[in-house]
Amino acid sequence: MQRSFIREILEAISPQTLSLAGGLPDESLFPLQALSHCAQKVLSQPHSLQYSISQGLPALREKIAQHYRELGFPTSADEILITTGAQQALDLLSKALASSGLIVESPAYLGAIGAFKSNQIPLVEIKMEEDGIELESLRAELPKHRLAYLMSDFQNPTSQRYSLSKRQEIARLIESSEAILIEDGAYNELYFKERFPSISSLIPHRSFHVGTFSKILSPSLRVGFIRASKENLAKILPYKESMDLHTSGITQGIVNAFWEEYDFKAHKEKIRHAYALKAKALAQALQTHCPSFSFKEPEGGMFIYGSFAKGVDARALAFESLKQGAVFVPGGEFYLQRRQSPEARLNFTHLDPRSLDLGVQIIAQTLRAQTKQ
Repeated sequence: MQRSFIREILEAISPQTLSLAGGLPDESLFPLQALSHCAQKVLSQPHSLQYSISQGLPALREKIAQHYRELGFPTSADEILITTGAQQALDLLSKALASSGLIVESPAYLGAIGAFKSNQIPLVEIKMEEDGIELESLRAELPKHRLAYLMSDFQNPTSQRYSLSKRQEIARLIESSEAILIEDGAYNELYFKERFPSISSLIPHRSFHVGTFSKILSPSLRVGFIRASKENLAKILPYKESMDLHTSGITQGIVNAFWEEYDFKAHKEKIRHAYALKAKALAQALQTHCPSFSFKEPEGGMFIYGSFAKGVDARALAFESLKQGAVFVPGGEFYLQRRQSPEARLNFTHLDPRSLDLGVQIIAQTLRAQTKQ
């Protein structure tokens, strides 16, 4: 099994490297004082250091359920399972729902591909279009495999968002095929203008909706969750118990305390505003310094995805740019079979606008030097 290019890159970069590679949040937006206060509160309670129930802290599950209800998605605390990050959620679902085949987007999130491959699930690629996965192929493949993994909001890596009409049609196809949907909602809180309803909300008994606090609070807390019917969660819980008994009670308690004592909605609005400005800054830098890179400005998420001119090897360019002090992820890494491709994914959330501009300048200079050779 191959390692993730992004994880390898994170080990290779120096503190001076301008990284547009990993999906790292802006550290200046971490609510340090608030989280410190919450941690002190949690650690003052001896029971927070004790073993806990496998499904997760009841108070936190109720808050997550309430959030779903506010979005028009009826949910009870019994329909929430807390996981050790969204990555564990994908691993649990892979183990519990192992099948003869799983439909994935092409290109697709590297972490999901890794989880599915490690559990020996055969994967079926269906290409992404501007408004989501290609429907004709999905219609043909769903009856055969009856399991699909989709990221409908600001898909990683493409940042594409499924249209409302495509969400409705996918829900209908899932229902009519008696299939199951794993919907990854890692980025659904990072919309810049408008929130769309999840596909899962249209088919609550045929879906597992995965969420995380990594993008909106802190990745290091490693707190994620799955929303599904009680019957479907019952299939997952034994795997959670055997894997780690339960997610850290300390980090669950910190998230719960933050939600109780601070304005979480205002915090998320602050993040969305900051990331919208950063997305504009990266788009402007690309248009100015690398006009041959074609892309569409994202409506949310953490990335700009696009393509250099035909014939450019983005992987070779990424490694050469790294030597010069900047790095991005080549798009060929996001396919089931790694390929040479001019496509690239660039992160805009981690660096400040000036550093984003400098990073793109380095990439553009490296590209020009390669082109002349």
